[in-house]
Amino acid sequence: MIVTNLNFQQLDSSKFVNSGTIHLRYNYKLKPKIALEVFFQSQYDAVSNISLRNLAGLGPRFKIGNSDKYKFYLGTLVMHEYEKSTETFGTNINRDVRGSGYLSFSLYPTDRFSMVSTTYYQPNLKEFGDNRISNDTSLTFEVYKGLGFTSTFNLLFDAFPPTGVPKTQYTWTNGIVYSFD
Repeated sequence: MIVTNLNFQQLDSSKFVNSGTIHLRYNYKLKPKIALEVFFQSQYDAVSNISLRNLAGLGPRFKIGNSDKYKFYLGTLVMHEYEKSTETFGTNINRDVRGSGYLSFSLYPTDRFSMVSTTYYQPNLKEFGDNRISNDTSLTFEVYKGLGFTSTFNLLFDAFPPTGVPKTQYTWTNGIVYSFD
C-alpha cells in the first residue's frame, strides 16, 4: 500500500498549510489471523515546525474480527524515528525508538454507510511520558446512487511537540465522493 498526501495553502506571503506525507506499508501473512507488517514514512509539516520526519517500523498485525459488516485489527510495532524540527532558536534533531500500537476498525452496518477508524499510541521506549496519540476517523454515506458524502476527523496529541506548536491539533474535512460501480 502506498499513500501520499500533499497540502498547501498560501495567501499572499503567509503559508497557512504546507505539509506532505508518503507512507509505504507491506503485510506478509504468517497465519490466517497474523501478518508481519513493515512500513516506511516520510513527512514534513511547516505549521508543526517539522522539517523532516522519517519513520521505519515492523511488527505483528492481528486480525481480531472479520465479517461482511465489520473488520478489527490490532498492530504492535517498533519503529525508528528521525525528526528534524525547526525550533525558535535553531534546529533540533531527535533519533528515537518508539512503540507504535494501533487499533483499526471498519464498520459497514448497511450498503450505504461506513465508518473507518484507526487510533495509534506511540510512546518513546526510553521515556514513556514522551508519547503521541493520533486518530483518523471517516464516516461515509451514500446520498443517491453512487453519490456520497464523507466526513473525516483527524486528531493528534504530542506530549512534547516542537517549540510553539500546541500539544493537540485536529482537522475536520468534508467532501463529496462519486463511485463508478
